[in-house]
Amino acid sequence: CEPFVFPQPPMEEGKVEGAVAAPNPATLDVEGLRIAVSSVDAMKHLAGAELGRGYGAGADRLARLAAHCISQRLAYPIFPSPRMAGLPLDVAMAEEKAQISGDVDVLLMPSDLAPLAKAVDASALLPVAVAGDAKAETEASVGGIVPSANSSVLAVNPGRTARGTGGGSYARIMVSAGETPVRERLTVRIIRV
Repeated sequence: CEPFVFPQPPMEEGKVEGAVAAPNPATLDVEGLRIAVSSVDAMKHLAGAELGRGYGAGADRLARLAAHCISQRLAYPIFPSPRMAGLPLDVAMAEEKAQISGDVDVLLMPSDLAPLAKAVDASALLPVAVAGDAKAETEASVGGIVPSANSSVLAVNPGRTARGTGGGSYARIMVSAGETPVRERLTVRIIRV
């Protein structure tokens, strides 16, 4: 058994028949639907480490926590990892391997916090740039990431399938057929076990 470290490389192919081995975190493309997924409870760790609790993304705390990952394009946007997290973060690998690559439609991050399925606009966390003000425009592109016109991502925290001795919850993500962008055809149901 390999020792746990984050980010994780994919398992060896062929260990589970019919399964695709992916790293943790991973960005998957399923018939045009781009899903960024990680098993680390980044939202819970962010909740304990966040200093500006009233800042950005309105009053919805869970959406704001997910927006941190989206705006920074990182599955684990905390450095160093909090001591209470007990997460052995491989700093050398994290910069490259913990990236949320490309333009994702869904951010799937299971957490012990309350389940969530919400469109999150990560640009709400970025400084506002004044058109024509080169300095402000540079500051608004945090880390070189400029939010696209449609920077909304569906953030999903399905919860945990099992909680203690009782049941938890899971998410069912459905995509309707159609010609409109895939983000507009998504439906998520959080189902209690």
